[in-house]
Amino acid sequence: MATRFTASQIRIMTKGLSRTWWTEVDICKALCLRAKSLKAYEFVRDVYKIPLPSVTTLQRWMKQIRFDPGFLHPVLNLLKTEFENSNNLKRYYSYSIQVLTYFYSCAMKF
Repeated sequence: MATRFTASQIRIMTKGLSRTWWTEVDICKALCLRAKSLKAYEFVRDVYKIPLPSVTTLQRWMKQIRFDPGFLHPVLNLLKTEFENSNNLKRYYSYSIQVLTYFYSCAMKF
């Protein structure tokens, strides 16, 4: 189960919770699915009963992203989440994003 679901989703399914504090990883994965299709997102959530953040939660999270000059760390995290379970070409892009994030964080220290 741990390979398919996040810790928050497993906690909801095993303990029968109706609410939880979603982590950034949960939100990023949910946003990736939501970006593909709202209907697919709602189908997975409503028909398969997979615990996912509500669309309102995703919208609220997106409103909090600050679009200052420079790298957008939440966007980089979304891209990383999108590519981490993909084929080798997509993994290469994910690795590139990690390298860029590292160099950016090093540059911000100066």
